[in-house]
Amino acid sequence: MKKLILSTAAILGIATAADAQFVRYGVKGGLDLSTAPINSAFNNIENKLSPGVYVGGLAEMSFRSRSDKFKLQVEANYTLSQLKNEYDYRNFDHSAKTTLHTINIPVLAKYFFTPRFSLYAGPTANFNLGSKFSNTNFTGAKPDANVFQLGAMVGANYYIYKGFFVEARYHAVFPDVYENGNPIEYGTASNFQVGIGYKFR
Repeated sequence: MKKLILSTAAILGIATAADAQFVRYGVKGGLDLSTAPINSAFNNIENKLSPGVYVGGLAEMSFRSRSDKFKLQVEANYTLSQLKNEYDYRNFDHSAKTTLHTINIPVLAKYFFTPRFSLYAGPTANFNLGSKFSNTNFTGAKPDANVFQLGAMVGANYYIYKGFFVEARYHAVFPDVYENGNPIEYGTASNFQVGIGYKFR
């Protein structure tokens, strides 16, 4: 099923890009704040908001003219994110942390309400390159992290000077981080991102 979804998205992306009349490329990066709930019978669970970073590139496509209000934006980003949780287990306080190294590929429909301000939304494909899990009693690499996860993204950006822009967005990544819910079964991860970028002419 995942291969079918990826193949369909790739075909649609290639077909859409082939119809684009104008393409602008850019780079971006910024702060990533991540959190995810634990689906568990632990007591007094606290889901922490933890810092990370993201950096990547984009291609913004117009189909009739450069001044189109509607555009398609495809990105490829590297994200370092952390999921932290605290909980009670057998009357003892515990903490758990998962660090993820991920390549995110959003395909975003983008609409310019003014020449400077736009909103966008779309699906994402997320490939986990590596992960590390630690809690109060264990630290080590986990080879059973799922390689692929689906997601969805909504956001906004504002051009501050020529090709320079700022952006703020929300990225939901759907479970599960680990196969078979091991060692911790997470719910949907929420990633809040704020960054700056530059789009070349």
